[in-house]
Amino acid sequence: MRARTLTIFVALFAAALLTLPASVFAADGAWDPAVTIESTSTSIIGNPQIANDGSNLVAIWSSNTAGVTVIESSRSVDKGLTWSAPIEISSTPESAFAPKLLTDGDHFFATWGSFDSGTGIQRVLFSSSSDGGATWGTPVEVPSSGGLFTNPGMAVNNHTVTVVWSADVSPAIYIYASTSIDDGITWGSANVIGISVPNYTQPQVVDDGDTITATWFQTNGSDNLIQVASSTDNGTTWGAPTTFTETGSSTFPTLTAGGGVTTVVWVHSDGVSNWIESASSSDQGATWNTPVNVSATDQSGYFPSAATDGNTITEIWSSNDGSINQILVSRSSNGGSIWSAPTAISNPLTSSFNAVIASHGSTLAAVWLYHDGPIQGIQAAYSLDSGATWSTPVILSSATPVSYSPQVTVSSTMMSAVWGTQSAPEFAVATSSLTFPRPAIDPGLADTGPNGMLEIVALGLALLLVGALLFAGALMRTARPLPARR
Repeated sequence: MRARTLTIFVALFAAALLTLPASVFAADGAWDPAVTIESTSTSIIGNPQIANDGSNLVAIWSSNTAGVTVIESSRSVDKGLTWSAPIEISSTPESAFAPKLLTDGDHFFATWGSFDSGTGIQRVLFSSSSDGGATWGTPVEVPSSGGLFTNPGMAVNNHTVTVVWSADVSPAIYIYASTSIDDGITWGSANVIGISVPNYTQPQVVDDGDTITATWFQTNGSDNLIQVASSTDNGTTWGAPTTFTETGSSTFPTLTAGGGVTTVVWVHSDGVSNWIESASSSDQGATWNTPVNVSATDQSGYFPSAATDGNTITEIWSSNDGSINQILVSRSSNGGSIWSAPTAISNPLTSSFNAVIASHGSTLAAVWLYHDGPIQGIQAAYSLDSGATWSTPVILSSATPVSYSPQVTVSSTMMSAVWGTQSAPEFAVATSSLTFPRPAIDPGLADTGPNGMLEIVALGLALLLVGALLFAGALMRTARPLPARR
């Protein structure tokens, strides 16, 4: 009887632990040693990207050989320990540039710009993989605008894929968007969603399942201004752009969306110093709150990135206090109206910059470049509680003199980073992963908010209490004295 009760207790105890949120557990995993996916002395490698569908890791990058650039891809099915031989996914003789990679959990999607030196024609190309990156479809042309254009941006949600870009089509530089609702098999026409006169810009786009939102910057002749436009019908039509009118220069916007809130973050300058500003919309882009300065007032800010778990928005950027560059983080739990005081997550003894952030539920991962003497390497830190606390930063890269262009992805089971390295005459693509000690909490539960999380914790504690009572009862029955013989 006691043995059976003990078994029941152990089962209840294990079930209780599994109901607790990921933030309750200390992350005892460590980043794997850096793995080289490809190394070459005949090509220049750039723009590495990485995505994770929970089972497969896929990386893509550009590789330039003798003036012709192609997009290559590799995948890992063992959590980043080993990688397949690279395959080319772009089409020659066109030269490809600026790849982007995303996944919706079922497919991997890649887009890039393409230039034919013989005809001078530029196109936006797209390809997808439905077998975890093992093979890729023949690239198709996204209905484009003609003219010379900048690096495309891409957003994915379920089976909907949206690509945005800016193009010089006389008499102006326009912002274009095209959307596919069938995993990129067919595409809608290229819609003009804004004007970027007279500068090229690299528009960004995000899709939260209800609203597709794009952002870019333009000039009014004296100041650079941030603009955003939204579509609520899968990219068929777009609303008129909203302009954040401020004196000074606003550039390099980026986006995140979730929980019904879309947030844009950018760099603003008054000509003397730079800082990070942010604005959010909770009504599908119809209105936006007044831009908020989220960075420290006595420090410069640049290179922002943002992520959300549907409840808390986390922004990350590089900052300089006059002596060293650090990576700072700020959070908002009320839709972007109020932000926490910035906190540093980088090593205070090294100069850090160019941070990027990714999220899955309440798990966040950030990677960035750092300088330490002659070394330019990659560091990383992570959070299991929506950015409230962060791990001690660790170095991912080897002692290669130059690492560059880090990117990061997070799934329910792991986080992975990719970057480029250069050690003359070798260029390489490198990666490192951290596997969670247990599967992270389901993102649907992580997005339930404070009340939902309290319910999960309460359930776990209740199971623990029931198990403890059963175990205590078993002990009491065992300790009860036997009746005396007559």
